[in-house]
Amino acid sequence: MIYQTYAISDTNFTIAWNNFLKDPQLSHAICAITILDNSTGAIEFSFNKDVGLATASTLKTLTGTAALHYLGTDYQYKTLLQYSGTISPAGVLDGYIYIVG
Repeated sequence: MIYQTYAISDTNFTIAWNNFLKDPQLSHAICAITILDNSTGAIEFSFNKDVGLATASTLKTLTGTAALHYLGTDYQYKTLLQYSGTISPAGVLDGYIYIVG
């Protein structure tokens, strides 16, 4: 596959993107991104701009990047398992189970 990258010179995004691509977990991944200037429509940054990917994949990349930035690499989500109602002596719940977090 041929990788094409276009970027403006006054941005740190190119460096950040290249560091992102060095992650060994991406060794078999296909990535593509295009950032446009909102007022002109000019391409400010792109990588594999002609490769079509499902939108959700792109959003996961941005969400993951934001999570790492704001929460840090050591952050762990807490998920609680709760219930309402009563549990019989036989262990049967007459109620609801809630997953919180």
